[in-house]
Amino acid sequence: TVVIMCMMVATGTFWMLTYKRSHRAVAEPQQAMLNGVVMSRPQVGDKTVRFDLAVVGGKYAGRKVRMAVQRDGMGDAERLRVGDGLTLRCMLYPPEEFGTRRNFSFVRWMQVHDFVASGYARSDCWDGKRLRLSDCGWSVRARIRALGWRDRWLEVLRGSGMSDKALAVVTA
Repeated sequence: TVVIMCMMVATGTFWMLTYKRSHRAVAEPQQAMLNGVVMSRPQVGDKTVRFDLAVVGGKYAGRKVRMAVQRDGMGDAERLRVGDGLTLRCMLYPPEEFGTRRNFSFVRWMQVHDFVASGYARSDCWDGKRLRLSDCGWSVRARIRALGWRDRWLEVLRGSGMSDKALAVVTA
């Protein structure tokens, strides 16, 4: 019984250390070239468009980056949709705490949700690219398809002339 318990503890320790080593977040700001797929509905702000990017290939393959892309005058960033492939030359920044809330850790939230960094790309440093989704894991592919279906359905509902309040209820 003692030998089995020691083996289980050793195996768990090995898996934990291996996982931590392979899923380490960016430690310091660095420039990177990323190929990825848009994983969340882009949120258009005053100066940037923000979205989650699933990285395909390279050092951070299978991981996610919280991206902010500078808006340009032509509206290319505003036309991004879930499932679009991108090639970006961007700056990656380590997760940092913000705000004064003591009961929430943004760094911990990023770790739990498998984000390695926050990224920023200027408007001239990214380009749409056709990527093979087979390079992504099955869960990423399933999520992209489900979010794509959701976005198409929401477009149909928006075009139906439904009031904003009714649309919010149906969307929820």
